[in-house]
Amino acid sequence: MNSLRILLKYTLINKLNLNKLFKNVKKKNLVILVVLALLSSLGIFAFATLYMFLLGQTFIEIGCVELLILMGLAFGTLMCFVSNIPMCDSTLFHSRDYEMLASMPVKTKDIIISKFLTLVLINYGMMGLLIFSSTLVVAVLGALTLPMFLLTLVVFIFSPLLPLSLSAMCSFIFSKLTSKLKHKNLISTILTIAFVVSFMFISMSFRDLETDQTINAYEYILNTFKNMGYLPYLAFTGITGNYLNLIIYIVSSTAVFALFFMIVSLNYNKINSDLKTTYKNENFEMEKEKNSNVNLLSLELRKYFNLSGYVLNTIIGPIMGTVVLIVLMMQGLDTTIIAIGGDSYLALVVVALVCIFTSITPTTAATISLEGKHLWILKSMPIETKKILEAKVMVSVLTSIPFQIINGLLVFFVWKCSLLDLAFIILIPSLFSICMSYLGLYINLKTPRFDWDNPIKIVKNSTSVLITMLSSAIIYIVTGIIAIVLMVLGVYVYLILGIMAVILIGLLIICIKLVHTKGISLFEGLIG
Repeated sequence: MNSLRILLKYTLINKLNLNKLFKNVKKKNLVILVVLALLSSLGIFAFATLYMFLLGQTFIEIGCVELLILMGLAFGTLMCFVSNIPMCDSTLFHSRDYEMLASMPVKTKDIIISKFLTLVLINYGMMGLLIFSSTLVVAVLGALTLPMFLLTLVVFIFSPLLPLSLSAMCSFIFSKLTSKLKHKNLISTILTIAFVVSFMFISMSFRDLETDQTINAYEYILNTFKNMGYLPYLAFTGITGNYLNLIIYIVSSTAVFALFFMIVSLNYNKINSDLKTTYKNENFEMEKEKNSNVNLLSLELRKYFNLSGYVLNTIIGPIMGTVVLIVLMMQGLDTTIIAIGGDSYLALVVVALVCIFTSITPTTAATISLEGKHLWILKSMPIETKKILEAKVMVSVLTSIPFQIINGLLVFFVWKCSLLDLAFIILIPSLFSICMSYLGLYINLKTPRFDWDNPIKIVKNSTSVLITMLSSAIIYIVTGIIAIVLMVLGVYVYLILGIMAVILIGLLIICIKLVHTKGISLFEGLIG
């Protein structure tokens, strides 16, 4: 029991990177950081509660406020499932401390229990955020009874088990399928993207059930959630009095979790040994020398696709734009847009929609920082600095522009838009994407960070990424305000689109000049 307690403490500290926090921060500052962390947690909970409260106004109108608990269960289950796939992989199957722990005089069972408990505790945090925020709103609105609250606590205790088990299974399957392949990182990335896109598409394209006006709104919404996700439906109906469903929920969650835990416990060492097997190519062939620009671009693309977290966080924006557009096509939104503003407004709405997702995080916002301690290798190459920077921009362009072309062709063939509409639908998001690629690169050159131990931290939380995302939002909002003002003034829609294109071209020229002048100097002065 003592070894288990120590292992759990170690795993939690290692997972949350608390060791670095305690090591690098003075005790006085540590208290301030703890207070800030608590305030941040309360802020996130307050934001979730506010969102649920605003959502609750809709349920008040149809007389079923308690359905907010169902919303919290559904969102929490989804968040846990998606978040756990990479988390389970790094904790259970590709843990960096596997060799060290395996060599220590501790039981394998204690190691596995500590890792599972760590995952469960983290999942409790995610599930509690949404379950208790929705429950609090229901209580404030006067629809929460004492039995419902007590049953909600029971459901909360078992809520992470099944999503965690299913995520771990998916993570294991992905790792198993790709562990012995040559390009396992690329294939793993493709499989993960395919899974995320499929899940997004199925969830967003869910069609409303055909119902008569006589059917109660409560039953209609409940049946809708039953079709979208059976697990939250079982939990919610259990909370509201269907004890059979509650028992099914508890038993199924516990049984699946126990079964998966048993399988991993019995095969932990074998699983980790098998998944650490790598591909080795012994067939070496001399290739013909390629153009230096082609070689450099090929090198950048390989580095990009070898980091699955990097790919997922940068390419998901353009993918989401295309998926949302397809879903709107399935719902026939074009007729609504045309009825409101006419044919000419179709291109304007599509451009506004796609640009939201186009440059959420361009690849260039982290590309310099990800060079890390190997930056000297890139700088020592006998290639002009300008070509190196252009190759990095080209990676961002190649991962974004194809989606803009796909979006334009979809609108052209499905909604039968004009050639002028097609040109603007491709041109403006492409200009916005290229502009943000250059701007992201310049910002990363100004604020690089090379002292990282996990590349995903750079992709998600680095200063350059946050500044780039903020800059993208500002540019989008400003150009949007200009477009709205012009619309109010009665300016022709195609002229508005033309003005937007000219503004983005001007911004693009400025960003290119920044990268080609100050950017080159900044790169040459960097020390990795």
